Amino acid sequence: MLNISGERDGDLNVSPVTDNILYELVCCSEWKEEVEESVTTSSSGSIFSYLSPRTLMGKKPLNTKEAIDWLKNSGPQWQFAVSVDGKLVSVLQGNVLETRSLKDNFATIFGKCPVVKDPLPNLRCMAWSRDSTLLAVSFTNGTIAFYDIMASQLSSVRRYSLPSQEESSSKLFMKENSLVGLFFSSERVKKNSYPNELISVDGKGCIMCYRQTSADQFVLNHESSVRKWYPRGVNAATLVESSGIIIIAGFLELDSSINGQEPSVENGITAWRLINDVPHYKLVFTVDTNDFKMDSRNLWSSALSVLTFKQAPTDAIFKLVSSQCTKYIAGIHVSGTVSIWCLPSLKLHRNWPLKLQFQYHTENPRFNNRWRLVFNRWNNEPVDDWRFFPYDINWWNETVLVVSRVNGCTSLLSLDEEIPTKNLLGDSPEMFESPVPVSPRYGKGFLCMECEIRLKTEERRDANGEIIQNPNISLESLSVNNEGVLKSATQEVLFWLTDNERFRPPRRRRRRQPVWRIAHRLFSLRSITPLELFHQKIDAEEYGEALDLAKVYNLDPDLVYQRQWSRNRVSIHSINDYLRKIKKRNWVLQECLERVPDNIDAARELLQFGLKGTDLSATVMISEGRDKGEFISWTPDDLDISQEEFLLLVDPNNLEVKLVLKYRKQFLYFLDILDTYELMLGGPRMAEENFDEDVYAKLRSRSPAESAMEMARSNDTSGLRIILTHHWEDIEPHYLQVLSSFPETTCPHDYRDFLPEVDRYGGVLLWSDTASKEKDWCETVLQTVDKRKSSISTVYSDSLNVEQITTWYEERIREIERYSGIVSHALDLTRLGIQRNITELAVLQDNLETVEVLVYDVGVDITLEKLEELGYSERLELLMSSATDDAFINHFRKFLVPFLQKWNEKEPGARYYLLDQYLTAVGEKDLKKVLQIMENSKPGTPDPIVPNLAELMKLAYNCIYACKSVHEVDNILAILNCLPERNRGALNDSLKEQHDSIDELELHYQGAKILLKYDVPMTLDQIRQITIDHEFEDKCMDLFKKLCLAGRLRKPHMKVTEWKTMLYDMLELQKKVFSEFPLELCFEIYVADLLKSGSADIINLARDFFDKTSEKQVSDDGSFSRLIRRVSSAYSTSFALYLYQIPYAKGLQMILDAAQNYFDSASSYSDPDIDLAKVCLNLMQDLKEPEIAQMFDLIDAVKILNKDFRLEILPLTVRLTRDKIALVKTAMENMNGGYKKIQQLLKLILFLHPDDISFEDAESLILDMSGSAALVEADMKFCAQVCQNIVAKGYQTGWKIFVQLAKDQSEPPVLDHESKLASINYALNMCPNDEIFNVLNAKCLIEMRSLQSRVAELSPEDESGDLEESFIEEQDDQTMSASATSATTPISLNPLKLHEFISATSKLININPVKGVASAVKSGGDALFQGAKTLLKTSKEQSGWDEDDVDLDELLSSQDTESKNISMSKESYPMVYFSDKELGSPFFHTSNFFFKYDTFSDSSASLYIRSNPSLELCLILDKMWHLERTVLGEEGCGERNFSVTKQLVLEILPEDIPLGLAILLSIKNVEALEIIFADFPLTPLALAIILYSLSMMIQRSYADIDTIYKKNPNQLISETEALIDNGEIKTVAEKNIYELISLFKEYKDKLSDAFS
Repeated sequence: MLNISGERDGDLNVSPVTDNILYELVCCSEWKEEVEESVTTSSSGSIFSYLSPRTLMGKKPLNTKEAIDWLKNSGPQWQFAVSVDGKLVSVLQGNVLETRSLKDNFATIFGKCPVVKDPLPNLRCMAWSRDSTLLAVSFTNGTIAFYDIMASQLSSVRRYSLPSQEESSSKLFMKENSLVGLFFSSERVKKNSYPNELISVDGKGCIMCYRQTSADQFVLNHESSVRKWYPRGVNAATLVESSGIIIIAGFLELDSSINGQEPSVENGITAWRLINDVPHYKLVFTVDTNDFKMDSRNLWSSALSVLTFKQAPTDAIFKLVSSQCTKYIAGIHVSGTVSIWCLPSLKLHRNWPLKLQFQYHTENPRFNNRWRLVFNRWNNEPVDDWRFFPYDINWWNETVLVVSRVNGCTSLLSLDEEIPTKNLLGDSPEMFESPVPVSPRYGKGFLCMECEIRLKTEERRDANGEIIQNPNISLESLSVNNEGVLKSATQEVLFWLTDNERFRPPRRRRRRQPVWRIAHRLFSLRSITPLELFHQKIDAEEYGEALDLAKVYNLDPDLVYQRQWSRNRVSIHSINDYLRKIKKRNWVLQECLERVPDNIDAARELLQFGLKGTDLSATVMISEGRDKGEFISWTPDDLDISQEEFLLLVDPNNLEVKLVLKYRKQFLYFLDILDTYELMLGGPRMAEENFDEDVYAKLRSRSPAESAMEMARSNDTSGLRIILTHHWEDIEPHYLQVLSSFPETTCPHDYRDFLPEVDRYGGVLLWSDTASKEKDWCETVLQTVDKRKSSISTVYSDSLNVEQITTWYEERIREIERYSGIVSHALDLTRLGIQRNITELAVLQDNLETVEVLVYDVGVDITLEKLEELGYSERLELLMSSATDDAFINHFRKFLVPFLQKWNEKEPGARYYLLDQYLTAVGEKDLKKVLQIMENSKPGTPDPIVPNLAELMKLAYNCIYACKSVHEVDNILAILNCLPERNRGALNDSLKEQHDSIDELELHYQGAKILLKYDVPMTLDQIRQITIDHEFEDKCMDLFKKLCLAGRLRKPHMKVTEWKTMLYDMLELQKKVFSEFPLELCFEIYVADLLKSGSADIINLARDFFDKTSEKQVSDDGSFSRLIRRVSSAYSTSFALYLYQIPYAKGLQMILDAAQNYFDSASSYSDPDIDLAKVCLNLMQDLKEPEIAQMFDLIDAVKILNKDFRLEILPLTVRLTRDKIALVKTAMENMNGGYKKIQQLLKLILFLHPDDISFEDAESLILDMSGSAALVEADMKFCAQVCQNIVAKGYQTGWKIFVQLAKDQSEPPVLDHESKLASINYALNMCPNDEIFNVLNAKCLIEMRSLQSRVAELSPEDESGDLEESFIEEQDDQTMSASATSATTPISLNPLKLHEFISATSKLININPVKGVASAVKSGGDALFQGAKTLLKTSKEQSGWDEDDVDLDELLSSQDTESKNISMSKESYPMVYFSDKELGSPFFHTSNFFFKYDTFSDSSASLYIRSNPSLELCLILDKMWHLERTVLGEEGCGERNFSVTKQLVLEILPEDIPLGLAILLSIKNVEALEIIFADFPLTPLALAIILYSLSMMIQRSYADIDTIYKKNPNQLISETEALIDNGEIKTVAEKNIYELISLFKEYKDKLSDAFS
């Protein structure tokens, strides 16, 4: 196998070496700069380092540490790092960081940012994270910065603290702060929640670990050190990610017994395992850690080391790189040795000393002078072997190592050999300008960066303008000689000691600072396949090397010849040198068809060469399958048999044969076209000079028909003649299209030889001069002659007839005229067609001649198409379009008269018809030209234009009525003067008819003058149309109205006399023109405009036209009342007018309309139009007409709105407002306190007349509206006044006002409680049915407030004052919130507040004096009386009673004797249930709770209740509970108070048994019943009542309640006792039945004991 390596100098290196790698070197990016200072890589390699003490005093070699530093600083100052996935690369420049992407092969910048400038740039480190999203960069100031893929800095950390201000700033950047290892680890990240972990190792052996937080910040996680194992420092460190270990190389101090046992230990290599706990790094080694010598920092150990004079190791590893699969790790030694170690055992796999490395001593001619001087450490000796030392290493794969040397040579060495004997890159290494750092392999190769540094000299340019480089210039000329420096220094010392001019050193000439050109290049060295390299050689036009590659690797050489063929011009030599060597038949044939040479001989040779490849012999071989797809060129001598025999061997169904035959037909056609083109150029001799490949390419790319069309377009008649002669068969179907391709601007006489013609026998003659062609054998094989496909569609059939030829002539003539506008060419083609017997073109010829006259003589821009669309009158207008007013008659006689005569000859009578059309059209805008015609045609004029008088009058009549201009009155009069008189000459029927028409025209003319006088211009035709219109009366009315309107709007305004004159003109117009229009309508229109004149004087003129009597004297026909002759003060008798008096009804309506019009146009009451409206209304004698009065009321309403209520509103808005009541409300709301102006509001609503409202309804509405507005303003006093007025006048409105007034809680109150109840009762009677519930709720609330106040009066001030005050506040808040809402909103009470109130008032019973009353009930009536005294006294004090007014003891004693039944010995009922006999019975007691019927008042019942304060209080509380139940419902109300219920039963039952039983039966708690019954007196009646009530309670669960109430009490008790004794009552039904039964038995026994 051969190895081919691509050198950058273009040489091809081919050597028979196996397993070599084909590669390519691509420059991805390049940076150039110029520096005006000395450029060095390190202090040890500086140009001025030769003056250092080491250089002057001796040549002591560098120690190991210095050698490592020197090697690290010997390369370029820029660095780069490739991401883990190989898609990104970061380039760290002097003070800029760039990131580039693999998408464009690192050519463009992906991200860029500035970085701090480091004085020790070679000691910076970079590392990408495992996910290729973060980049870490370390600097020698101890800072580690973190960047993203866009080179944006995210954060930074510092390994060391900043130096103090006293220290020098140079200590910020120190070599001691540099790192030997920086890498991201994912081993411990897997077990933690940190995204990334960064490990940094410096030269002192300090290991610091940073972990990333969620905010892209890195914090120090832990810190460790290996210094005790490496007291002299660490040189290199790398991370083996798959094994989770760190490999560290440095100076190990071991026991002497260990040396030689472990090569890794001997070379200072150790492995450290990453662990998650302290100490975080564990040594992984076979040697016991005790064998290591610890770092002792005490004085004694230091002195001992000095006394022993132990030398530092002479060799050490300063570079470590692990392979991709972490199987091996390679290291570079200071001595130049390259060692490979196995992982993780660290056993030595390969050890290659410098002398054994293959081609280590290869010189690099590209190694420029600057780098040679830098690496030559001694100035007086040649460059030493340091240039051959390895500078950087990396892995190509697991068995191949990339070695980059100091002199820029880069090789690939295989690990399969014990000692490398070959370079996989070829016979020589790849050479760069400088030492290059190499990256790990990504994809197919790796990256490296070189730095070219050259001295800039004065540029010299050659004749081509290129810069000439001087190869003799080197840096040795800038170097300093040590001997010269020593001599100069000696002279300076002697001169300083002796001060003798003899020893004065010569003055130094200041040297110009050199300028350096620095170029950094990023290269990609990647492997490549032979095929890829083959194509690259072809693209680089290295055809010889490409052919060699094709031979070596068996590649297709046709690609080389194809590229050479495509890059060279076609010639006979290129055909022989390149095309003949290509074997692919189809490609060669296609090239022969597509390529067009630049000379005719090469074109013919190329076509004939392709034609040979499609010869009959080649076709036969293709048919037999012996061609193998190769191009075979045959000569006629190759045919050893006849052509007919060969034809029999051709397979026409073979696809390849069909393709070859297709190619052959193309070649034959191209050759035919080439011959035709040669004839067009003038023969073979002229063709050699004038051959144009572009023209020939176009000719053969088109069909002959297309070429013929193109020649016709370019007016190439000679070429067209040739191509028609040689290709007539292809052109014949498209012959007429070819002729149509001649430009329309070409004169038809130029191509008249090509025009078709018709012979006398009706045959079509086209083209006769044709040449015959000989058929090729391929047409015989296909057995048919396929015509060449064309993009032209055949319009005409193959056999053309006369109709088709005629159609073509007509279409072509129109195309020429349409597209070119040259009428003469179209007319020439028409005449040529007529000469060729195309007779149908005569009409077209006439039209073209007319167009020719219009275009060339008259100067009208018109086309044939437009002319054919025009009528005859329009054509006449075009003929006269250029005529001026002065030359109109001459132009008319020159162009129009001949045209009219011509058409009159063809069609008799056409003269008058066309002239009438023309003059009518002309007279529509202006009658001046018509007047000229009439003046030149009137009787007595020599050579009149219109000699016939009847035609003349008819023309004048038509033209005048056709005129649409209203300012032609003078011209009309002049035309009428030109017409003959009636009594002149003989009159026939035609003339008489025309005279009658003219007389009618004169009347219309007078009407037009009257209209024009008042600026109402109208044409005579418009006046005539009105007279004959079926809506004559409407049209006339509109006209007279327009006439009056124009007079009314005239500026300046017309005076009184002018108005009178206008009436006379109107009557004249009616009499002469519109006689059928009614005369009374003229007067009505005139009077209506008088009323609209806007002047009081003019309006008063209309007074005489109205009939003031109200009797309607209507005639039989229903027209106007009478027409009288009278003398008027307004109108003079000189007019002798008959004044028409408008009937009363119609006049009234006209006056109302005029007044309404003025009213609507007014802006306010102060507007003058209001006065004008009043003037109109005063025209009527009877001002009491309802319509007149209503209009005056409307004016007064506007006055009230504007003046009284200050409402800015238009009178029109007032009149059109439908809701007049809303307007009144708006006026009331517009003014503060407007609701108080009840009288003004009442007047306003009466003036507005809303829906025929009566006075009572209006007053009721106003009161309701004012009261509602007062409620909004919270003016309750005014509300009370409104309510008093409503009640006083008996109106049934305003119930909402009454509700809100009753609910009012203002202080001091407007109404007392009785008045509020009266108010709410009034509202309850007036409100709608759906609002009764809400009003009832409000009433309940008011009653509760009344009862609450009564409770407050009965309770002591010291004990109930606070309670009452709090309750009042709560209720006030609730009432105010309720009153703010609408009265229609349901009133809802707060259950909690109401319950609190009931509970509070219930507690009031238990406090003094009510508490004493409750306790006195148990002991008897005396205690009750005593308690009543106390309560009554309290009530008396609160109410202000005088003790002298009432004798309390007397009152109580009288009640005790007459009206009390405390012992319940008598049955008590209301008086209504007693008969007269029962009233005096000792067994019955009359109830004090009801009327006695002995008086007309309830004073006795009220006095009884008031005399018993406890009873009154209980009644009040019980009523409040019932009100609460009514408002809130059974679920919302609170529990009934037991104390109140008990007191009620004990108080009411002795006085009224039915009422007491009702309260007693409402109690469902048995325990409460038992307590109440215990307080009953043990009388037979009391016990019987108890048993009766218990019987009803027991049986109501089983029987109907109505049945129970109807039974006799004694019977009910007996039935209950029987049921209990028989055990028929089931206690399961109700839980309290058993308790009731027990209670029943108990009191049954007591009753029995009482009787016993």
